[in-house]
Amino acid sequence: MQVKNILLGASLAGIVAVAVVGGLASAHYGGAGGIPLDKPVFTAEKKQAILEYKTAIQEAIEQGDYEAWQALVEGKRIAEIIDSEDDFIKLMEMYNLMAQVKEIKEELGLEKSMGTHKAKWMYSKGFHLQK
Repeated sequence: MQVKNILLGASLAGIVAVAVVGGLASAHYGGAGGIPLDKPVFTAEKKQAILEYKTAIQEAIEQGDYEAWQALVEGKRIAEIIDSEDDFIKLMEMYNLMAQVKEIKEELGLEKSMGTHKAKWMYSKGFHLQK
């Protein structure tokens, strides 16, 4: 009987612990939606501002406007990496090559089957890049 009471007490304690942890997590994440209460929520205006910023950066790269690009990224880590006009020219080359890759993927019908970060199909059995 004593073992049964110990097991019942331990089970009850476990259930209470799960309920407490769940309640704390629910309070932290706003109860629903999974958005932590202490995290900023992007408003439509904030999303629009980010889109406009990204568009301005893309336009500066496409137009080869190093000064405009510098002004847009001032204080950002990328400005420390791309810190000369020669580096900016290489960035433009990279941007253009990425656009070409996207076009070729679309022509081949691979744009939907390839992930954005890993080209898993390249490492599948039977496909090997030659050095």
